[in-house]
Amino acid sequence: IERDFKGKLVIGAIADSLTRKNADGLAEALKILATKRNDYVALVMASQEVSHKFDNIPNTYLIGVTGEQTHQEVLGWLGAVDLFVAPSMAEAFGLTVLEANYMGTPVVAPLLEPYKEFADIRYNYFFEPDNEEEQQTREGVVMKLAKYQPIALANTISNALDEAINSKDTFQERRAKVAEKAQQFKASEIY
Repeated sequence: IERDFKGKLVIGAIADSLTRKNADGLAEALKILATKRNDYVALVMASQEVSHKFDNIPNTYLIGVTGEQTHQEVLGWLGAVDLFVAPSMAEAFGLTVLEANYMGTPVVAPLLEPYKEFADIRYNYFFEPDNEEEQQTREGVVMKLAKYQPIALANTISNALDEAINSKDTFQERRAKVAEKAQQFKASEIY
């Protein structure tokens, strides 16, 4: 990442074909972001089914297919990016948000209920969704989807990038605080 994208802020995201994971919203948000600025790159790990959605989006690169990397490789990547974007509209838990925070990476995401249990609300870049809508999912359950416009995600990413550039000390404090909170959660104890 340092070699190929030196001088750019790096956004990481994972895109999946489940409707609730909101790959469409992520792709639209990245398109909007690309019209506003050019000082970042977005590195997206995507499932085969949705990878085409990220073709021809400026500053956006597909870096792998979900499920092909080891857990250690994913954690290393989560720690190497400046921001992690979690576009999901519903999560039962949200492990990637916890793992990104554990690696010291602040998250940009709609504020979903599970995140309130473990993520530092003040130091991640959460935004309020517009409304909730119940939807039957492929997973066989009815979920409440936190609906929001892609512009809200794009604007929150842009604000986070501005802080990383213009308030480096504040941004570094965010990195430390999200990691500090996440360190409290140890799988061997929680399980």
